[in-house]
Amino acid sequence: MRQTGSNSGLRFEREKMGSEPSEKTASDGLNLNVKTLLSTGLLEGISVRYIHHGRNKELPGIIKGVDYCCGCTECNFNQVFSARKFEAHAGSKSSHSNNHIFLKNGKSLHNVVKKLGDLSLESIGEVIEGVIGERPNFECYEAWKDEALESV
Repeated sequence: MRQTGSNSGLRFEREKMGSEPSEKTASDGLNLNVKTLLSTGLLEGISVRYIHHGRNKELPGIIKGVDYCCGCTECNFNQVFSARKFEAHAGSKSSHSNNHIFLKNGKSLHNVVKKLGDLSLESIGEVIEGVIGERPNFECYEAWKDEALESV
């Protein structure tokens, strides 16, 4: 199965390998990646920093949807960038931008996804606070979850 570009993170399409489609239920794992995690709304409004240690680059931001609102003096939280563009705005480039975007607790978004593993829709909200070290945005998460359950 391959994830389509939907915001719900639960719509899948059949690969062209002849496999039978399986029905995705709310209790199935999310096959979590950073974009899917951000789409849940749990991290909406949480402060981040783009940090590339090897190049001494650092840029503040806030998670906004699946993107990042830049807090540099030039942008003053008025510009929103994808992970790659946020990284480029910091004057850096890597093949894995989310490895360089960190939460206040020092964990990269990539490492947060690895810690969460392949959790179900119901359980991700229960465990994320311990992983990210601050209260997630449950209001956005509940709205996302309701929409995701309707599409199942």
